[in-house]
Amino acid sequence: MLHEIKDANVGSAVASPAARVGIGGPVGSGKTALIEALIPELQRRGVDLAVVTNDLVTKEDAERLRRSGLIDPARVSAVEAGACPHTVIREDPTLNIAAGDDLEARFPGVELILFESGGDNLASTFSLDLVDWWIFVIDVAGGDDIPRKRGPGLLRWRSARRQQDRSRALRRSRSRAHAGRG
Repeated sequence: MLHEIKDANVGSAVASPAARVGIGGPVGSGKTALIEALIPELQRRGVDLAVVTNDLVTKEDAERLRRSGLIDPARVSAVEAGACPHTVIREDPTLNIAAGDDLEARFPGVELILFESGGDNLASTFSLDLVDWWIFVIDVAGGDDIPRKRGPGLLRWRSARRQQDRSRALRRSRSRAHAGRG
């Protein structure tokens, strides 16, 4: 699936630069989980890919991907932002650009590089100097402060929803009981 550009003067094929896609969203919204789901699907389709993660002061997401067994660990780079997460994907993306360039140099033929932002708010955007496209993961069932980034998510939401449904049903049955007495 490698896109090639024919050089008419030389007659050789030159690899085109990798497409770069940013994946953003709040802490615990599922950015890394999305990448874990995308890797096998993209590989199944023959896409040669690499990943750059961003965390504030850790390499936690990169280590998770490296340990996953889904991708060659050398194809995962980590950028420690050391500041607001949006700074290294928007205002000054040079660390990420360098990480992407390094992956392209080490893996000639890489077609796609996914850039995972550090958790940020929904107003964050990616610099077009860094990525060609970007998407945001919005988890409306994220839960309470996402304990260790494995947040309660949908399980807590379902539980709370069931409790609300039970409360409504109880109120309705009490209402009917009071209406029948009058």
